[in-house]
Amino acid sequence: MKYRVLFCAEAKKQMLEFPHDVQRMIDASIHQLTTKPDSCGIKKLHEFDHHYFLRYGDVRILCEINQNHFIIRIISIDHRKNIY
Repeated sequence: MKYRVLFCAEAKKQMLEFPHDVQRMIDASIHQLTTKPDSCGIKKLHEFDHHYFLRYGDVRILCEINQNHFIIRIISIDHRKNIY
């Protein structure tokens, strides 16, 4: 089953701060999550049960995956020096 992606307001605002070519690549990375989140390089954050991060160059995409309802919630998108 395909996952549905939801963006937090802050993540939407952060995404718009990147250049358009980076936005397209971030969007493509997030789109890959919708079919098989476990197989596209996503890593679990050890401190949290359902929080994961995806790397694209120096950009980190922090998300929460609800496998029961097939929902991926994008929490934050930022440069790696700012996200942790």
